[in-house]
Amino acid sequence: MLGTVAGALLLTLLTALLAAWNMSEGVRQIMLGLLIIALLLAYARERRS
Repeated sequence: MLGTVAGALLLTLLTALLAAWNMSEGVRQIMLGLLIIALLLAYARERRS
C-alpha cells in the first residue's frame, strides 16, 4: 500500500511540475506515460530476481 501512495504522490507532483513549467497537455501525457512504463519495467525486473 505504501508503494501505491508513493506512486500517486509522484504522479501528482510530476503533473504539477509540468503544468508549472507550461508544458502542453500532450507533453504532460507523454511524460506520465513514459514514467508509468519505466516503473512497470522496474517492477517486472524486481519480481524476476
